[in-house]
Amino acid sequence: MQIEPQQLLDTLIKAIHQFSGPSYYDLRAVMERGHSLYMENGIITANKAYTEVGVHARSLHNGYWGSASTVDTSLDSLIESLQHSFQLARIESKNSGKTRVRELSDAKLGEQTYTWPARKPFENIDISEKISDMKYIHSLISKIDFVKTVVVRLTEWIEHRIVVTSDGGQVIESKPYLYLGVSATGMINGRRVSAYHVIGRIDGYTVFDNETHEEIAEKVLLRMKDSGNAVEIKPGRYETIVSPHLIGTLIHEAFGHLAEADLVSSGSVLAGRRGERIAPEFITVKDSPAVEHGFGNLRFDDEAVLARDAVIVDKGILQEFMVDREHAAEFGQKPTGNARAEGYRVRPLIRMRNTIVEPGDWTLEEMIEDIEHGVLLGIPLGGEASLDGTFQVGLQNAYEIRRGEIVRPILASTLSGNSIEILANAVALSRDFEVDWGYCGKIQTVPVSSGGPYLRVSKEGAPVIGSV
Repeated sequence: MQIEPQQLLDTLIKAIHQFSGPSYYDLRAVMERGHSLYMENGIITANKAYTEVGVHARSLHNGYWGSASTVDTSLDSLIESLQHSFQLARIESKNSGKTRVRELSDAKLGEQTYTWPARKPFENIDISEKISDMKYIHSLISKIDFVKTVVVRLTEWIEHRIVVTSDGGQVIESKPYLYLGVSATGMINGRRVSAYHVIGRIDGYTVFDNETHEEIAEKVLLRMKDSGNAVEIKPGRYETIVSPHLIGTLIHEAFGHLAEADLVSSGSVLAGRRGERIAPEFITVKDSPAVEHGFGNLRFDDEAVLARDAVIVDKGILQEFMVDREHAAEFGQKPTGNARAEGYRVRPLIRMRNTIVEPGDWTLEEMIEDIEHGVLLGIPLGGEASLDGTFQVGLQNAYEIRRGEIVRPILASTLSGNSIEILANAVALSRDFEVDWGYCGKIQTVPVSSGGPYLRVSKEGAPVIGSV
């Protein structure tokens, strides 16, 4: 017999009330039901459904955490898991010479149930319709002669997160996720090209409500064409326009991680700089628990903390870090609700949710019109970043600007720079605002979004572009 979220919450509450010993303890259950379809060159090669339920127990004793997990949701098993977590915390505290966690910050804890509404529930859409949608996108792309392979991936899952804490938190949060990824490879002018497009939703099977099948296909094909027809320009720094897609990636990978309090403690370049101006007054950077269609949207984090905006940069001033309750106490901040865990097997870490640069008041045309020679940087590919803000990423597409006009696609397969320098040398922000969807893999993988407006950067602080 399948257990319901409310039943499991009731059992978690009983276990918390019957256990005692550590200074703090909690139970966090994850109930997940999902389905994924994978299509390659028009053929469904994977059709998988899964159901998973488990509980994570955590105890804090003398400044050290202990944790344990179980798939047995009975009351006796939950109490036993709490006992194991307490025992591990005691062992850690005895084997270590000094206190690691001094205290947990007071927090506004949830005591409620919240279900994100599904306008088109997955279960109301027949699988044949979903496969038909995937095949249609595939046909629109694959019929073009330069295309060699097309992959369409559709994943949907309903997640229930249930958290009960020893100091009063009691929450259930339920959310329907959907992820559509489309990628293609081909040959243009003897050059291998590739492109992808991703859409995420948290309100059911609404993936085609804002973008049609044709629009999705056209975006992939246009990026491939631009890449295949791109020309080389001299490597170096230029007056630069950064797209919303790229600014989202950079603000997440090369800046957002720098503002996660656990990494600040580990030596991030932002350590000790709160209250310092690091960008012009028109720059505000937030990690938000609620943006439209945000893949990282949540009401409560995995400590049952009521989530709020973490205002990392407020009008150019470095204001605060993303924190869990432990680091909120360390840094003297109010909790932001950034404690997140991939599932029930692991304990929460400080993780981003929806990391954005707030829009400005320029149009893209106004930002470009006085650029004599510059570049517009488009969709990012994979890359890496360091705790000093330096990064290196690839690009799907980029364009040359001459005398205030976008004139041609350029090769810019390598892009390197420093996020702190980019923000410090920002010139203007557009009114346009876009958010992308994906996953962040900081030890554990969680769904996130990132985005912003178009950002103009002066040549002095712009990233260096090159081609290989």
